[in-house]
Amino acid sequence: MPTLNLPLLKRALAGLTMLSLGVLITLAPYLSRYTALQAAPAGCPSDGRHLVPWRGGRWYLSGVNLPSLSGGYGADFATVEEWGNYHTYSSAAAEQVFAALRARGVNTVRWWVFLDGRGAPEFSAPSGGLVTGFDATTLPSMADAVRLAERHNLYLVFTLWSFEMLEPDSTAAAKGEHAGGHRNLIVDATARRSFIEQGVVPMLNYPVAGTDYTIGTHPHVLGWDLFNEPEWGVEEG
Repeated sequence: MPTLNLPLLKRALAGLTMLSLGVLITLAPYLSRYTALQAAPAGCPSDGRHLVPWRGGRWYLSGVNLPSLSGGYGADFATVEEWGNYHTYSSAAAEQVFAALRARGVNTVRWWVFLDGRGAPEFSAPSGGLVTGFDATTLPSMADAVRLAERHNLYLVFTLWSFEMLEPDSTAAAKGEHAGGHRNLIVDATARRSFIEQGVVPMLNYPVAGTDYTIGTHPHVLGWDLFNEPEWGVEEG
């Protein structure tokens, strides 16, 4: 895990804020459509303090965390080419899980996407590279998951990165060629711009088959979590 002195920590956090603003600005045109979730169970506070404000309403969220669907850490949606094109997304498996969750009263699923970068997005270099786009599986798999979420009346929160992306880059045999080594997406403006322009925008604009929506406009994508546990990626030196 990298060691950061206090000035560098401040720069990193400022960069993360800029990245967040960039994603929120990109999302702004998509925030006009929404549908309502189910009503909260009886016995919840009458003042509604348990509800989450979102898209013009107040929502009751009953959710689960899904780091991976079939043991494919970082490979649910993407492909880890160094592991023999390892890709674990299955429409049938996702549908089975969604049906089981909905039957148990779940309405929201937080699903992890890039994690440490081992599978997606694509980079121009193993460590410190710019984002160049996606492999052939990532966006179709995400769009299929959104389509299935709509079918089962579930709402997705896609979690893009985890703190492992800040760790030193790995080897292909260990975690995959592009695992870790991506702190430049936070602290470097050019790298950050490459992620927004070559990663975020194409992802949001990718169409969901059988609907009039894209991944970014679909009402069953409840939100975007930019970073899982970023505090584990910094140390004050």
